[in-house]
Amino acid sequence: MNKIILLFCLILTSQNLYAVQEIIKTYRGVRSLGMGGTFVTTGLYDDALFGNPATQLEDPTWKVSLLNVTAEINSNLVKDLQKFQEVTKAQGSEVFTKATDGGLIGRNEHVRVSMLPSFYAPRLFGDNVGFAFGLLANLQANIMIRSDASAIAQAYADAGPAFGFAMKFLDDTLTVGINTRVLYRLAADQNISAVQFLAGKKLSLTSIGGQGIGVDGDVGGYYKLPLALPFFLRQISVGGSVNNVVATKFNVIQKKLIQKLESLPPQNYRSYGVGARVDFPDVFILRDTHWAVEMLDIGYLGNKTHSAWKRFHMGGETRLIKFLLVRAGFNQGYPGGGLGVDIPILKIDVATYGEELGTNIGQLQDRRYVARISFDI
Repeated sequence: MNKIILLFCLILTSQNLYAVQEIIKTYRGVRSLGMGGTFVTTGLYDDALFGNPATQLEDPTWKVSLLNVTAEINSNLVKDLQKFQEVTKAQGSEVFTKATDGGLIGRNEHVRVSMLPSFYAPRLFGDNVGFAFGLLANLQANIMIRSDASAIAQAYADAGPAFGFAMKFLDDTLTVGINTRVLYRLAADQNISAVQFLAGKKLSLTSIGGQGIGVDGDVGGYYKLPLALPFFLRQISVGGSVNNVVATKFNVIQKKLIQKLESLPPQNYRSYGVGARVDFPDVFILRDTHWAVEMLDIGYLGNKTHSAWKRFHMGGETRLIKFLLVRAGFNQGYPGGGLGVDIPILKIDVATYGEELGTNIGQLQDRRYVARISFDI
């Protein structure tokens, strides 16, 4: 009886109930995030393997990433880590009690950890054919406890191999490519009601998630316009990609690694991306400078109410000295930037960006910080 009274009071007093409507990606590279989330015309290496496969042939050289680890956290979780761990261990009405005591109500808590050992050969058979392979393990989550004692949970764990192929045509001005991947997914993307919490539901994938194995991929093109340009421009390029072409529902192989989970995980959604890129001549200490403007996630059906502005991305990169790269951009209207340290064997990338969790920019920014370290040969 006391639980019913508590639930009734919470619903009556609830206000400012936000939704978490992030457009979930299987993988996001740190370099891309430092450049406003662009990848259709700027993607290299891992960004091409999970973005526009045609840009694989823009990779500067071949490499093997023996260890490629990415860690990401938002500004809320930096402050709330210990309190949030207590909430995830709780169950029933204790979840809301601990969230209230810790001041977590209405605050999105975000974390992502990725590993991607990989091999890239942009000139596998001569200069016109490229190949890439990676083995992905990616965990990402958004958790928000709302003031009506419900919770929004977006939690995805993906693992499996990915392959990329690209080929040049038309005197090397046009590149087309294809990515394919086989993924096991353990995930949940749902609202958990106060009634479910009071019945003993926990915030864990084994409690609220589904699982399955699916096959998906991307196709894309990248075209360097054969134009006579003024001295202050070096190259103008355009690109386009179709991501998650199959829109897999992860029901291809009925393999249950966790026996008690009977449901399927959230599916992939097909989307389209287009963009244009301008490369500039080297000036003083600025080398390999470029800037891109892209519209991404066009046609994404995970949430049909996303505005056009939420799909807008722009950003660029320049090399200050041989081993230091500087990046900046706007991701869904929010400024961001990053640095890359590129020395033999060791690669380090860091970035910060804002992710819009609402349906339109300016509603609910989630400020994030991400770092990657890779040992390459």
